[in-house]
Amino acid sequence: MFKSVYLMGDCQSNRVYEHYNQDESFIKLILWGKGGKSAWNFDPEKLKKRDALGDGLQHGVYSKTYEPIRFSQIVNPDVIIAWFGYIDCKWKMLVHDDAEKTAYKYVNTLKKEFPETKILLVEPLPQFVEDIYIEEEKIPVFKYELRRKTEIDFCFYLKKFAKDFGITDYITQEEILKALGLSKLTAGNCARNLEGGPVDGLKAHHNLAIYNLFVQKAIKLIS
Repeated sequence: MFKSVYLMGDCQSNRVYEHYNQDESFIKLILWGKGGKSAWNFDPEKLKKRDALGDGLQHGVYSKTYEPIRFSQIVNPDVIIAWFGYIDCKWKMLVHDDAEKTAYKYVNTLKKEFPETKILLVEPLPQFVEDIYIEEEKIPVFKYELRRKTEIDFCFYLKKFAKDFGITDYITQEEILKALGLSKLTAGNCARNLEGGPVDGLKAHHNLAIYNLFVQKAIKLIS
């Protein structure tokens, strides 16, 4: 019987999930991903009360038939892959200067909501060197040096609080970059929109590499 593995995160999670094929997978991977969802605003109680629906898929085997799940449908998971924090490192924590508080609130909330579940905590996708600004988002823009410092601080506290709360299964930004065969992310690694401009996310083959990393880690947890 397949174990249930849930991938929760922002739109980066949806892009990674596009490579899931249930007919070829050793695990049952279920997605709840929401564009723009931050680590700071991860609040399971509110998500359940709103019966929050995850986003759909743009590409992949199931993009046309995929039906997003509601957060309330996450019941008794065997493994949670938690992958929030990208948007926090992009601008939210730079505005509020609260990397430590954000990391604590996020990890504490995960453990309260899933006390008996194996949690695979993943550091956020590294920031792109260039300012990938999506006009529709209407968010503050910060230079790479500031974003990089913020994500280093956030990952430091994320790892610290994971240890404090007994979360031992962890994927670092370094592991993600190693899986990608890159030392950092640049606009050249971005997917492109219909107009040819950069999307604030990776090309498909990069997302496949991250998908494989996640699945390999998850299989170890349930085997």
